[in-house]
Amino acid sequence: MSAGGMYPAGMSDKVRYIVGCMTGTSLDGLDAALVRVVGEGMWMRAEYMGMMSRDLGELADVLAELATGRAHDAIEYMRAARRLGELYAGAVSEVCEQYLPKGEKLDFAVCHGQTIWHAPEDEVGKLSWQLFDPWPVVRLCGVKVCYDLRQGDLIAGGEGAPITPAADWFLFGELGMRKHVINQGGICNFTTIPKGDHAEEVMKGISGGDRGPSNLLIDGVISRLMGKGYDKDGEVARSGQASDWLWEKLQEDAFGLKVEGKTTLGREDFDEAFFEKLMGMWPAEMSDADKVATATEAVAHVVVQSLLDSDASGSYEAGGQGDEKVEVILGGGGAKNCYLVERIKAIAETRGEGRYCVKTSDEVGIPADAREAMGFAVLGAMSEDGIAATLEKVTGADRPELAGAWAYPSNR
Repeated sequence: MSAGGMYPAGMSDKVRYIVGCMTGTSLDGLDAALVRVVGEGMWMRAEYMGMMSRDLGELADVLAELATGRAHDAIEYMRAARRLGELYAGAVSEVCEQYLPKGEKLDFAVCHGQTIWHAPEDEVGKLSWQLFDPWPVVRLCGVKVCYDLRQGDLIAGGEGAPITPAADWFLFGELGMRKHVINQGGICNFTTIPKGDHAEEVMKGISGGDRGPSNLLIDGVISRLMGKGYDKDGEVARSGQASDWLWEKLQEDAFGLKVEGKTTLGREDFDEAFFEKLMGMWPAEMSDADKVATATEAVAHVVVQSLLDSDASGSYEAGGQGDEKVEVILGGGGAKNCYLVERIKAIAETRGEGRYCVKTSDEVGIPADAREAMGFAVLGAMSEDGIAATLEKVTGADRPELAGAWAYPSNR
């Protein structure tokens, strides 16, 4: 029975309409999803209502530059934050116009903002900067806004990421069934939802983390080789000859990504220096299409290895091995890369010895593009209900605080 269908008799039937908004590390656009949340606390369930996406336009280049770590005038950050807030406001307004049921009102919006820098090992503590100005959303849409969602985890000693594993329970969880939810945005991060008979028990056992590059790697390679922003449907990769060369290099840590004590990855890990090194290492016999195919193959291995690592970690429940199937749900932009999905399924079938049933999130009722935005809507509901949005087992935080700062409209 899914999280959306396990609502017990006699519990609250409160209904909230929430818009979740997300711009990820790949800077490929803004996603806004309208979610209908029924119930409160551990028993709430989230339903997809509709979504829209907006291109960041020239703001993508501005944000990418601000995320390089190079010095900029303070006014540049302020302008970018305001412009991003205005973009979010337009998206919230548009998704409500299209999908909010007649006669209903939006309860609030949850806005991630743009990660400019993630520094989980800074000398003054664990830090992360999600650039965002919430006030355009408050002003234009007339609703309260939850934003800056990572600080409550960071101040508690956590990494501040990944932040959505707890939300995955309300989106995908089923009592009595083990699941892996893989988000393929710029970075590949995963959630493992354990098998359990009680929601509270399952929540405590959820694990997750960043596992390696996803779209940042594929997009970075194809943009430098062919000037394309991304490999649509994996067409270029499909035309090439893939090898395990890059996957082997990542395993050898040829790029210095495996820093002791570091469990999160970001755009700063796949910067110009990373790609300059990679571009100088490719075997001479590889064509450009071969290189894109090989980068895609590496990402597919990153995904499958995360499954194997999680199921070998000792957290796999007694009786959960052998012939029992484990559902794997692929979300994020990478789930739209048909060739990548095919390779994940093929490698999972071989390395997982037939144990994994791989699906895209579209196949279980949540569009791949909507998963992260929906997750943030759920995190806002959790914050409002007094539930910590991050998990100690995932981020390493010690009793994490409630996620998010809130901005409120006037009562006029």
